Amino acid sequence: MVIAYPLCPADEVSGAEITVRVRRGETSSVKQLWKARGAVSDEVKRGVFIVGKPDSFRQEGKLLAGALPKGFSVEVEELSRDEGSGGGRGEWIDLSVQPSRPLKAGEYLTSDGEIVSRQWVNDQLRCGKRP
Repeated sequence: MVIAYPLCPADEVSGAEITVRVRRGETSSVKQLWKARGAVSDEVKRGVFIVGKPDSFRQEGKLLAGALPKGFSVEVEELSRDEGSGGGRGEWIDLSVQPSRPLKAGEYLTSDGEIVSRQWVNDQLRCGKRP
């Protein structure tokens, strides 16, 4: 699965993880399925990476074992070159959402099923613009 994570120009991806919520009776917990750190290429640093692909990140803290479930959360850690600090966001992924046609190179599927460009993904952030 290819992830296209939105970034501002001064930010870069430093790591990512896949988690699911596990319910046991009235309680629930988060189970980590995959975790990786240290982007190895400019493409990965700019927010495009493949979940579970060993050459996307230098270190996989938890290897992906088996197929991804139908629904999961992707959490991405980022570093800001301007601020020198980290942050990040997450998004719920629903694999039952399918595109209306095959994706072309450079196209991505939103969680709502919309086919978008990489520029559209990045345009979702304000990147220093005031409200």
